[in-house]
Amino acid sequence: MTAADSAPSSARIPEVPTTDADDEWSLAPEWVDWLVENYVEGVSSAELVQTLAAAGVPTALARAATDEVARNRILQSLRSKVVVRDQLHALLELKRGLSRTAPARGVERRAGVSAQEFFQDYYAANRPVILTDVAHAWPALELWSRPEYFAEKFGDTPLSVCMGRAGDPRCDRDFWKYVKTMTMRDYAAWVKTAGETNDGYLISNNRLLENEHFHSLLADIIPPAQYVEPERFYTYMSFWFGPAGTRTPLHHDGNNILFCQVAGRKEVYLVSPWETALLARAEGFYAHTPVPDGFSGEGQRPPDEAFSWPAERIVLQPGEALFLPVGWWHQVRALDLSVSISFLNFRADNDFSWYAPGKIRER
Repeated sequence: MTAADSAPSSARIPEVPTTDADDEWSLAPEWVDWLVENYVEGVSSAELVQTLAAAGVPTALARAATDEVARNRILQSLRSKVVVRDQLHALLELKRGLSRTAPARGVERRAGVSAQEFFQDYYAANRPVILTDVAHAWPALELWSRPEYFAEKFGDTPLSVCMGRAGDPRCDRDFWKYVKTMTMRDYAAWVKTAGETNDGYLISNNRLLENEHFHSLLADIIPPAQYVEPERFYTYMSFWFGPAGTRTPLHHDGNNILFCQVAGRKEVYLVSPWETALLARAEGFYAHTPVPDGFSGEGQRPPDEAFSWPAERIVLQPGEALFLPVGWWHQVRALDLSVSISFLNFRADNDFSWYAPGKIRER
C-alpha cells in the first residue's frame, strides 16, 4: 500500500490512504521521484522528512526513505556535481549582474589599435570592437561593390550557393537542404535584380574560398598582418555575398572572428554570452530566439516582451571590421546588396570549438 497517491505539488497535497495495522507502507513512485530529485538538488534530510510528514507520510517511513536515498552512492555523486553546477551558476550570475551595471557606451569604433592593445584589451577580454582602418583601403571596396565584377572575373565557374531558403527560420543550421550549384555569372546576375530577399545567399558554409578557382579574390584585399597570419588563408576565412534582406539568425561561434564589411551595409545585433537565459532555447550554436526588427539607429535595444535580453545594434559600413569575440550572440541582416569576408587566422589561440553549450541539450 502506498503512503501517497501522487507526486507533491503546490496545487495539491496528496492524501494518505487509510490502512490496516497489518498492511505494509511504502512510498508511491511519484513521491520517490520527488525525494530523489530534491535530495540531488541539495535539500537537507530534515527538510525532506518534514515535507513528507506534513503531506501525511508516517514519520518513520519518511525517515527511512530519506536515509535510504542519502546512502545511495550514485545519488551522493550526483548531489556533489549539483553543488559544482550551482557554484558555477552563481559565478555566471555575478558576471551577468556586473556586466549589466556598466554604463551603456556601445561598441567602440577605433583606429590605430596596436597588436598588443588588440589582443590584451579586446581579444583576451572577450570584448567586441569595430576597427575602422583594417579594410578601408582595400581595392575590394570598389571592385566588389559591383556584382558585374564577379561575373566578369569568374564567368561560368561553378559555385555552391543556398537558394530557396527564405521561408525556413532554420535555413542556416540546415543549409545543406538549400545548396544549389550555379555559375558565378548567373548568381551575380540574380543578386543584382533580386531586390530585398533572404531567398538566395552565398554563405560561409558554402566554403567559396576553399575552392582554388576563387583564390584570386584575395588579391583584392590587404590582410591586417598585425592581427592575423597572412600565410594561413582559405580554410581560415569565410565569404558572404547576397542581396539586401539576407539574414543570419541569432547564434554564436566557436572561435573569434574579424568580420570585414566590404560592399553595402549590414545590421548586427550583439548579445553578451553572460545572458545565459538564452541557452534555454538554444540548439547547437543557434538561439532560435530572433531579435525583432524595428529598432533604428545604433545603441542598446532595451529588453522587452518580444526579446528579453539587452541587445546592441550596430550598422557596419563598407571598410569597417567588427571583432566578434567567441561566444557572443550575433544576428546579421544585409541592409544593401552586400559582400563580407572574415578572418579566423589570428596570431593567438583561436580553437574554442569545445564551447557549444547549446549542444549539451542535444546529447
